[in-house]
Formats: sequence, C-alpha cells, structure tokens
Amino acid sequence: MRPFRLISRQAVRNLAGMALALPLTAGAVTWEPLRDFPFSSEIDKDLLLKQGSKTFVWLLITYRKPQNNTGVRGDEILSRRQYVQIECDRNTLGTVQIVDYAQPRGEGRLVFQSEAYAFPRMDPAIPGTLEEAAVTNICNRVKPLAQPAQVQAGQGG
Repeated sequence: MRPFRLISRQAVRNLAGMALALPLTAGAVTWEPLRDFPFSSEIDKDLLLKQGSKTFVWLLITYRKPQNNTGVRGDEILSRRQYVQIECDRNTLGTVQIVDYAQPRGEGRLVFQSEAYAFPRMDPAIPGTLEEAAVTNICNRVKPLAQPAQVQAGQGG
C-alpha cells in the first residue's frame, strides 16, 4: 500500500513559488551591505524567515560589469536577487530561487527567474565566498537565545 501524502510535490513547488514571489514586490526593501567582492552583496535584513533549523533570506548581488546569463538566451545581467536557505548548525547554504535583472540593484527588466526549489541542494559555506559571508551574517542574527536561569525555590520571583 502506498503511503498517504497530504500534498503532492508539484503542489509544494507551486506554493513555494507563490510564497517566494511575494517578497520581490512587497513594499520597500531595506538592503544591508554584506561584503565587497568583485561585485557588491547585500541582504534583506528585515525579511528573515526562520523555520526550525532553516533560515531563509534574500541576497542582492550587483555586478560591476555585465554578466552573461547562460540560463536563458545569453542576455546580459547587472544584478541578481537570490533567495537562499541557510542551515546554521551545518554551516550550509542552498539556493531556493534566482531572479536576474538587466539593471543594478534588482531593477530594470527581469531577464530570468528560476523555478522555486522546495528542497535546494545544500552546499558548505567555503571561507572567503559570498556563501560564507551570508551564513556567518545570518547565523549571528538568529542564534538561539540563551535559556533564562531558573529561579530557585525561595529566592523570589
């Protein structure tokens, strides 16, 4: 007998795609510089989504020189928004969705938008990379709060 599934994998992908599309257009985004590479990188500091051991955040990459988008027609891009899943306990990062733009800072014509992946491939955050900078920054923000000390019986409180 086949195990019962509440929702199909395709339905999960569709729902994830709809949920991921919202942050791209919802109000003003507050980008915070992450680290300077041969491109600028920023994170959306206000839109962190924590689900169990996973944290989701948008990265913004602005290139200094046009890049070829090899995923579609070879159009040039100047920026990319990348929705990533970070697992702090494993020091890994996976790309959930990529959106490429013709202009800097995620503006201008949309050149390419990937499918949203419900289960992205998780890669280790290699020192000196954008991935490592993102994992370090985000994990420092979402560290679990220390448990408050227990009040001992008879000591007030």
